[in-house]
Amino acid sequence: MIRIIHISDLHLEKETPSFEKSTIINALAEDLTQQVNEDTLLLLTGDLIDKGALNFSDKSNAFHTFEKVFVDPILLKNPGLKGRIFFVPGNHDIYRDKIDKYSESGLKSELSNVKVLDAFIQSNRINSKHLDRLETYKKWESDFYKRFNSKESSNFEFTYKLNIGNYKVGITCLNSSWLCKDDLDKENLLLGKNQIENSLLEISDCQVKLALSHHPLEFFKEFERESLKIAIYRNYDILFTGHVHELASSYTSDLLGNIFISIANSTIGDFPKERKYVNGYTILDLEPNQKIVTHYRKFIETHGNFVPNTDIGTEDGKKSFPILKDEKLEVFETNQRIILSIESRYCEKLNDDIIMSSSNTNVNCSIDNLFVEPTILNSPQGNLNDEDTYRYTIDSILTSKENYLIYGMKESGKTLLLDKMFIESVKRFNQFNKIPILLKYSDFKKKELLKVLREFIGISSREIDDFLKNNESLLFIDNITFNGNGNKQIESLKELLVKYPKIQLVATADLVLENVIPTDYLEHNDALQANITFIQNFSSKEIKQLIQKWYVGKEVDLQDNMQKLIKSFTDFGLPKTPLSVTLFLWIFEKQEKKPINNSVLVELFIENLLEKTNIENIYSETFDFTNKKDCSRLWLNT
Repeated sequence: MIRIIHISDLHLEKETPSFEKSTIINALAEDLTQQVNEDTLLLLTGDLIDKGALNFSDKSNAFHTFEKVFVDPILLKNPGLKGRIFFVPGNHDIYRDKIDKYSESGLKSELSNVKVLDAFIQSNRINSKHLDRLETYKKWESDFYKRFNSKESSNFEFTYKLNIGNYKVGITCLNSSWLCKDDLDKENLLLGKNQIENSLLEISDCQVKLALSHHPLEFFKEFERESLKIAIYRNYDILFTGHVHELASSYTSDLLGNIFISIANSTIGDFPKERKYVNGYTILDLEPNQKIVTHYRKFIETHGNFVPNTDIGTEDGKKSFPILKDEKLEVFETNQRIILSIESRYCEKLNDDIIMSSSNTNVNCSIDNLFVEPTILNSPQGNLNDEDTYRYTIDSILTSKENYLIYGMKESGKTLLLDKMFIESVKRFNQFNKIPILLKYSDFKKKELLKVLREFIGISSREIDDFLKNNESLLFIDNITFNGNGNKQIESLKELLVKYPKIQLVATADLVLENVIPTDYLEHNDALQANITFIQNFSSKEIKQLIQKWYVGKEVDLQDNMQKLIKSFTDFGLPKTPLSVTLFLWIFEKQEKKPINNSVLVELFIENLLEKTNIENIYSETFDFTNKKDCSRLWLNT
């Protein structure tokens, strides 16, 4: 058995830690004496210090101070860990004041594909050009490994092999933070598959392979994310990450391979206000080809020591993850093939729901690139007091087993919200383990609903009944209606949900009157049993997020454009919806080098809504003569 202790996100703020932090460090060192044996590794997945040593009096020695404050007490009480401690840098370990914004912008625009990225990493393993932000960390890291492991590290990955029990263990420490900059790093980071490939050359003869990265895979840019996932899933037994401060463990077995993912919570942060951010660490007992047993430990402030973390739902703070048997893997592989087929047939086409195509703008008009998650509440706009308001998120809906009906005004972004949920459920199938199905309500107006589902999934009429009975699925339905001529459709949907309880429904519907709670669903909710939710208008924060996504990589006065756009919505009384914001952004882009006054801005807005330009994908089915009349009134009143 191989024992691995996983620690992360330590965030040492200054040379002399607070009394609370010193208490946690001493308690950790003491607790480890009961956990460490001769077959133990200690892995730290980044954020050793806080905010790039902002509050250190001597920033150049911040990591040596970390070693003295944190590592030395642990080694003093657990000398058997010498040579068995491994690190990766986190986003707080970079020095932001060493980033040149101009060279940064050029570098990011240049590193636009896997080939160029890997070439850059290969040529900069020793050369530190563009890597100044991590220079202080890397100097300390190399010195640490030289002293304890007799090996220096590169600017990127560090690779090491050692024997534990009967196994040869290979460790890959990946540098996921070399392009970190600010709080907008998610989906903007680059790792470089070359780091993985270079390390695998060294550990190819190891029976057990472990990978460390501060950031989970979803933080990397889309163009390399899938290749990273394939390389890690196919070659490593466990991936250790941190950054999100939320404890999570999962075992995945699919076409890509078998892998256990350990996400650590913060270990020695100051006393957290929220229970989900409780200080703690994870112990993994790995029995190769058999099982992984995790032991979760948490710090109790009142007692000043670590105890089993029973918050995970077990009495002893332990969980066991057996390797999937062949028959279970066969079912999973079948579903994985269905997911790959669904992805190839549907996901790319969903970008057509964006109001304009990329041919009209320099912006990458894809859902993944431009989508901003709207606020979803349990009441229409401003209907409830704060204490009675509940907020829903995409993740909370997708991880739930409950049904949801999402109301929104026309052009409030309902379709794009469902598209995004569908894409996320496809991409993260290994996490949610639900087969996603995306339909428009009109799709089963003239066809049997079961037949529509079967055709979407891609299975035969003989298979559909067993499939829906035995598999969790997510049924997304856009633009559902409860009045008019749709009674037959509603009844067929209700029958489906009753017969197949493993189907989770997430549907959208038009909110006819703003700020008024609808009642049209009530007579059907005995079968639907849906949570009723409402998309809110974009807040200033969400408008700013969309502006940032629109102008990413462009040299423009972002703050000035934000203020102009937000002021325009206030002055003209326009709806703060994704449609309006995106259209205004397009106008601003086309007029960047020309002076804009209110009259010109409104004229351009109406001109585009009246389709005088070649914006191809405005929702023509809902943009009718009445809308155009309203725009004309706006023009006459300005």
